[in-house]
Amino acid sequence: VIHDINFEHFPEDIPKAPRNYFRKYFPLFAKKASALLTVSEFSKQDIVEAYNIEADKITVAHNGASDLFQPIDENRKAEIRKEYTKGKPYFIFVGALHPRKNIDRLFKAFDHFKTATGSDTQLLIVGTPLFKNSTYGQKLNQLKHKNAVHFSGHVDLKILTQLMAGAKALTFISYFEGFGIPLVEAMKAGTPILSGNKTSLPEVAGEAALFVDPFSVESITEGLKKIDQDEALRTSLSAKGLERGKTFSWDNTANKIWSVLQKVRN
Repeated sequence: VIHDINFEHFPEDIPKAPRNYFRKYFPLFAKKASALLTVSEFSKQDIVEAYNIEADKITVAHNGASDLFQPIDENRKAEIRKEYTKGKPYFIFVGALHPRKNIDRLFKAFDHFKTATGSDTQLLIVGTPLFKNSTYGQKLNQLKHKNAVHFSGHVDLKILTQLMAGAKALTFISYFEGFGIPLVEAMKAGTPILSGNKTSLPEVAGEAALFVDPFSVESITEGLKKIDQDEALRTSLSAKGLERGKTFSWDNTANKIWSVLQKVRN
């Protein structure tokens, strides 16, 4: 299984030791394997082109998300806001604090958004640094509106489902993803999505997201303004997400994987 080959495109995002390992051995693994599984059509094509692998050797098995992700009522949303964001509405980011998740530009765009609009919407970051040399604390201290940014750290699944469902929108503006499971979690929870428009994210989110250029702080800022201020847009994205979220399940993933295992065994 190869989820993605981000390390081939953005090697500077990964520490030297794992980067060298990935870039040396993954092409060998890909050529040696009888069959490959990956998580999106984007990743499949990327692997084909980067490693000169036959396309029919690779099967796409989309990721799923827990069915515990569901919409919640307004009373519960108010309770979550009171506990995590001073009682105020919030955007949510979920994921490891890795460079490709684009937290640095999200911080800058959120700061510009707050200055331009005066909105009381907060930003809740759910996740932990993927590597030890994280500098996000330093970057946070440079923000004018740093007190509107909250960190929950890693949370268990039950709490995560509540945080996702309670958010005004998911802000997932990665510049490289093999799939992007938080998109599916948001869709199942009925949470509108602001997404980066690169790599696999449009494939996963479809019409259930407002897309922005992840390399442009201005584009992200405008996206934050629009999804914060346009209630009709949020309602539309939520409805589309709930419908699209039904197409992603771990049962579907397991069936795809099982079919490949049987083929290889035979």
